Amino acid sequence: MIDCSKELRKQLGEIDRLIAQIKAGEKEAKGLPVGKIRVSSSHGKQQYYFRERDREEERYVSVKEMSFIKKMIQREHERKVEKKLQSMKNEIKHFLDVYDPKFEEQIYEGLCEVKKSMVTPMEMTDAMFIEEWYALNAGGQNTFPETGVYETERGETVRSKSEKIIADTMNRMKVPYQYEPQLRLVGNKVFYPDFVCLNVAKRKTFYWEHLGLMQSNEYAAKNCLKLEHYEKNGILMGENLIVSLESVDYPLDVGLIRKKIELFLL
Repeated sequence: MIDCSKELRKQLGEIDRLIAQIKAGEKEAKGLPVGKIRVSSSHGKQQYYFRERDREEERYVSVKEMSFIKKMIQREHERKVEKKLQSMKNEIKHFLDVYDPKFEEQIYEGLCEVKKSMVTPMEMTDAMFIEEWYALNAGGQNTFPETGVYETERGETVRSKSEKIIADTMNRMKVPYQYEPQLRLVGNKVFYPDFVCLNVAKRKTFYWEHLGLMQSNEYAAKNCLKLEHYEKNGILMGENLIVSLESVDYPLDVGLIRKKIELFLL
C-alpha cells in the first residue's frame, strides 16, 4: 500500500494556512453586527435584507450600503469555509492516528517461518520489493576505465569524491541505490547513469546524474545532450531524474544533496 501520510500532512499544512488567512481577514469584519444578509429579487432587481441574530424582523438594506452588504456576505462565506476546514482537519488527524500503510507487512512479519513459507502477501513487503529491485537494476555496468577510485561505505568503488559523498549520503539515509547501471534508451542508445535509486515508500525508480566538471564547455555541452536524450525518453528532471552540479568555483553542496534525497527519495 502506498504511504500517503506525507501528502495528508501537507494537506493539514494547507488547511492551517487557509484558516490563518481567514483569521487574518477578520479585521475587515471587525465592528460588523452579528446576523445575515438575505438576497431576493423583485422585478428583475436584487434586493437585500439584514436580520440581526436573535431577532425576527428584517430591515431593508439599500444598494447604497453595498460595502456593508459585501462585507457581511464575505464574512458569512469565510465562516462556513473555516467550519468546513476545521472539520476536514479533525477528520484527517483522526485518520492519521489509525492509518498504517504497513499493516499487512507487520502481520506477515509476525508469522512464524513455517507459516510465512505458506503465505503469499497481498503486496510484496518492502524487503521483498527492494530485493527484486536490486536484481532488476544491476550496478557496475560501465566498463569505461576508471580515472579515480574512491571506496564508498558500502564497499563499491566510484570515480570521484563527490560521487562517494552522494553514495554515502544515500546509504546513511537508507536509500537503495546502484552505481552505474546500464540504461538502454530508444534507438538502442546506451547510457550509464551515475546512480539508479529507489524511493521505497512510493516504490518509484529515479536516475541520478552528477555533473562535476561544469566549468568545461565541452563537458557541459556533452551532458546537456545526454539530459536531452533522457527527457526524450520520458526520464524527466524533477519527475524521475535527479541532477546535481559542481565546478571548480562551485564545489558540491552536501546540504543540497541531502535536500534532494529528502525531496525525491524518502
